[in-house]
Amino acid sequence: MNRKILLLLCLLTLLSVNVFAKDGEQTDDYLGVTAYSPGEQIFSLNAGAIIPLFTIATAAPDGTDIINPLISTNLGIVGGLKWGSFIADNFYLGIDLTGMFTSSSTRTLSMIPISFTTGYYFIAWPFEFPIYLNTGFSFNTLGDYFTITPCIRPGLGAYWNITEEWAVGLNAEYWFIPEIYFSGNYVEQSLIANFLQISLTGVFHF
Repeated sequence: MNRKILLLLCLLTLLSVNVFAKDGEQTDDYLGVTAYSPGEQIFSLNAGAIIPLFTIATAAPDGTDIINPLISTNLGIVGGLKWGSFIADNFYLGIDLTGMFTSSSTRTLSMIPISFTTGYYFIAWPFEFPIYLNTGFSFNTLGDYFTITPCIRPGLGAYWNITEEWAVGLNAEYWFIPEIYFSGNYVEQSLIANFLQISLTGVFHF
């Protein structure tokens, strides 16, 4: 009888260890250092505010200010779409389309950057912290003036996964918009415009 009880206890112990091991594996995978694998994709929608900061005059004449605050430009609005595909664990490449609009007392400024984007996700489930870089070209209109310039927009985010497919959170991006002239009468008007974007974001994982 004692042997049967001992054998039963041993079997129960082995089953318990096996179950807890499986649960531990699932938990580790759920918390996962690696949340995204190659082939997985994301699609995000964001909307928020764009804050005009200042311009840097790259060829300012002697006696003039190099840094000029954009105090006459109002707080603007911004929105965008982003798609990305993971090519390595937590590392993605994709495309970003964003638009911003702001105004001063006399003119309206709009910028529509189309960018290549790359980023990496740091995971602490249920939270995600992506860092990314958008680089491309921006189609700009200021009153009747139109130009196409490079754009560089590093950013970071903090998201909360409300389900395994959907996450919501905040993004912060810094916009560098260089408008540089190398010859002609506009050389002294060369500048780099600086903006800060703060936006709400929804992300769909698939």
